[in-house]
Amino acid sequence: WAYIDKLVWFGGTSSQSIQIPSSPWANAAHKNGVKIFGNVFFAPTAFGGSTATLQNFLEQDGSGNFVAIPKMIAIMQYYNFDGWFINQETATTAVVAQLMHDFVRDLTAQAEVLGKEIMWYDAMRLSGAVGWQNRLNANNSPFVQDDQNADGTFETRVSSSIFINFGWGAVFPPMSRTRAI
Repeated sequence: WAYIDKLVWFGGTSSQSIQIPSSPWANAAHKNGVKIFGNVFFAPTAFGGSTATLQNFLEQDGSGNFVAIPKMIAIMQYYNFDGWFINQETATTAVVAQLMHDFVRDLTAQAEVLGKEIMWYDAMRLSGAVGWQNRLNANNSPFVQDDQNADGTFETRVSSSIFINFGWGAVFPPMSRTRAI
């Protein structure tokens, strides 16, 4: 436990998009000062992921509010875990990708007020294509912060953090370090 600061509960399949950390693991994590995250997993298309599943999850009410967000907030609070890891690996359209972006932004805004976090995974781009960047760049940084100002800074928080895919190679540190967000 001494080497972990955040633990993501991961065990997803294409038919099980939401995974809640089991209570013994959540209790052990918290006892050792480690944050634990539930997982929202949308599988790659090759492994059963579908745009239809993603669109159903992103359902909005008549006022444009995402219907899943209050449920996800309630689940976090009831089961006492620290946030959600959003792992969206289903190739989709730009329209659905923009909905996912807006969903993550709205979920983050509501979760952070409660001291919770939302972590985005480096997979889907705003185009809807899936492509792991293996570094922070213009393709994935809009899922961390958005609305670039004229001076190159960003002002709208989209997620609390990003988990960069792990195919870093020799180019990872310099390129990510120089990306302004």
